[in-house]
Order: sequence, then C-alpha cells, then structure tokens
Amino acid sequence: MSSLRSIFALTLFFVAIACAGEADSFWSAWRGAAHDGVARVAFETPKIWPTKLNVVWEANVGAGFSSPITDGALVFLQHRSETEERLSAFDVATGKKLWETIIAEIHEPQTHDPAATPAVFWDGSIIFHSIAGGVYRFNASDGKRVWKRDLQAEWKGEKFRPMYGVASSPIRVGETIVLPIGDKETGKAIALKVSDGTTAWEHATSAPGYSSFMSMRWGGQSCVSTLLYNELAVFKKEGDGFKPAFAFKLPGGADGNSSMPVSLGEDRVLLTSHDATVALKVLPGATGCEELWRIETGGDLSTPVFANGRIYLHNSSDLLCIDPADGKTLSRVEMDGQYCALIVWGDVLMCRLHDGELKFVAIKNTAMRVLASYPAAVETGESWSMPMPLSPTTFVVRTGTKLRCFSLK
Repeated sequence: MSSLRSIFALTLFFVAIACAGEADSFWSAWRGAAHDGVARVAFETPKIWPTKLNVVWEANVGAGFSSPITDGALVFLQHRSETEERLSAFDVATGKKLWETIIAEIHEPQTHDPAATPAVFWDGSIIFHSIAGGVYRFNASDGKRVWKRDLQAEWKGEKFRPMYGVASSPIRVGETIVLPIGDKETGKAIALKVSDGTTAWEHATSAPGYSSFMSMRWGGQSCVSTLLYNELAVFKKEGDGFKPAFAFKLPGGADGNSSMPVSLGEDRVLLTSHDATVALKVLPGATGCEELWRIETGGDLSTPVFANGRIYLHNSSDLLCIDPADGKTLSRVEMDGQYCALIVWGDVLMCRLHDGELKFVAIKNTAMRVLASYPAAVETGESWSMPMPLSPTTFVVRTGTKLRCFSLK
C-alpha cells in the first residue's frame, strides 16, 4: 500500500506540473470544470482490467449525495453528521483530513442528505450551497469563511423545496455564482458576486427543480440555462448581466429531476426529463428555439453526455448511444438502475449506478462494449454521487460513509 501511495503521489506531482495554469484540468465542480461530464485528465487503459479495484486511500465521511471535487492539491466533500452540514478537505495523495468546517445545524424539514456539489476556483475560493439554502464562500486552503448569503431567510414565498431541500450546485459565470432558487410555486435565477456575495443580477422564474445552471454559447450569444420544475429557462448576456432569452416546456416536467441541459454545439441543446428526450435548435440571437426531434424515453434523473459526436443517455434500464442528428439509437447496453452518473474519460464511459455499481464502457466506436464491472461496496446504499477522475489511472468516489481513492493498476 505504501509503495502504491508513493507512485500515486509522484503521478499527481507530474500531473499538477503539466496542468499548472489550466484550471479546467481538474475536476473542480459538479460534472467537472466545464460541467459537461467530460474529464480533461487523460485515461490510461489497463492492459488487463483488475478483478478488484485497488484502494489507494480511504477516509471516513458523513452521509450525503454530494460529489467530491479537487483543485489538484486537496479533495473537498460536502456531507453531514446527524445534526450538522459540513465541508471537509483531504490531502489528494494520502486522504488525510486537513480541515473540516461545520456549516450549519440541520433541522426539520431539511433532513435530506446534502445533494449539491461545491465548486473550487483558481483564486483559492470554494463556494458551498447548503441544503437549507445558504450560499457560502470559504478559503480552500484552510476552510475559513469569507462571506455568507442566507437565501432561504431572504425568500418571501413558501419554504424552499421542502421535500428534498436544495440540490442545485453553484456554477461560476465570470465573476459571479449562478443558481436557480425558489419554492414549489415560483422561483428566481440569481447571480452572486464571488467577491462579496452581493447580488449581481436576478430574474423571476417559474418554480425550480433540482438542476444546476449551464454556461454555453448559443445562437451567437453567451447564455446560461437551467431546467426548472417544468421548463428550460435560458438567459443571454446583456451588459454586465443576463436577461431572459426564451423558455421551453419540458415533456413530463422535471419534479425531482436533477439533469442539466446539454450543449450539442453552437446552436443545439439536448434536454431530458422523466418522459422524453428532446433536441432543440436555438435561433440566431438566442431569441427562441425549434424542436428538431424527440424520443419517448427520458434520462429521468441522469444527465446525458455528448462526446465523439454522439449522445450517451441512461434511461433507467439501458445505456443508449444516440445519433444527435435524428435521435436514432445506434447501440444499446443493458444497464438497470434508477440513476446513473456518466463521465467520459478518454475513450471510456465511466458509469456509476444508483446502487453503487461501477461500469467502464468502451465508446471509441459506435457499438458500445462493457470493459469491466465492479460491484458496490457493502456500505454504499443509494448513490447519487459522481466519481471524480484524478489521474490517468486513479479516481475518487464516495461509497456510503467512506471517501475512497481507487487505482486501476
């Protein structure tokens, strides 16, 4: 184990040097730095896939559905004890806990496990969205708080999403953090300044779901978008902020849905919900959209990924490879599970299922092929957490009350 850790630490040292100045090389936020589910770190395909994953290190953590992130030196995780919500930092090479910050006490009705994933940035700040609705900025180096906004206390309507609490992950757009917030009837898109947490801009919306914002360029415009309770909401840049651009009603709505919009290029977007998956063409100037195609199968809670010119969608029973031009299924792999976190890592798709099972699927060619499967750890239980690629052969994943770094060597 000690020699494996030494090799791992040396690998990370060289990765850090190669990635210096490239903030998007690390898995620094929900679905990666670009929020698209595509790992920027290279993948080294094992000559022989191990029969069992090798544990490089492990650390004890509290309950939660939040995913680990890293700035290349530390691994961060949002989690909870019986009564408190916490943010912890671990050494990337050894898993040693270096600091832990208690965010807030957890009271009824916000007893659900934390589901948002923090975001860490090149300037040494980390943004945390609490299950109760507070937004915090901390120093990544020591966990000291810089500012706090209690958006739940400021809200004038009904209570924030009381069934599952707040689940939207903070996304950085320029010098702001953008979030969808609200209750069961109404909502708001809000951008907070990274510097001090004050409001940069905000717009009224319909009720939010559990999705996060996505930043992209559509119709020749810089845009941000999110899936609300029952519609896609798109905002385009105007001056120092963003203004409403257009909306599109989701088939079947998105109650409980945490999937994000997926950009298929300069003027195309993919949406999935409980009942269907839809491809849209964004009109010039982001003034509206037109439906290109629709298939009567939905990703439900899982966000598709777009890579190699193909869409990969998990629909609770199968993993589908889909042609983005017309929505036709090109290949299919049976993969039963209520939820599946999808990560493109080189020519491989890493799939983390709801029960904790992990599968690696070859996607270089149109016909997909399962390369290796690893069963869930005994204590995993339900898993909504994404794995985090760390080096060409290692990744970090939450398994129940453990945070583990695994090696494919």
